Amino acid sequence: MVTAAEAVWETAGARLDRIDAALARGADDGTVPQPQAQRVERLRAAVRTDPLARWRDGAVVTDDLDDLLDSLEHLVA
Repeated sequence: MVTAAEAVWETAGARLDRIDAALARGADDGTVPQPQAQRVERLRAAVRTDPLARWRDGAVVTDDLDDLLDSLEHLVA
């Protein structure tokens, strides 16, 4: 279980870092809506407190993080 949690923290953490970077770019010009920023905080808290919720069949589930990252990058592009 420790290995699975570490894998989640590493994989999801990297996605969340990229999301944070997109949020920072969007904050500069006001293109990122506040609900998106709040969603990121909820996701970060969930990853931190229950990493195994993202562990399925030996892999880290990041679909929602990837979708959010894509939408944020589209907004700030």
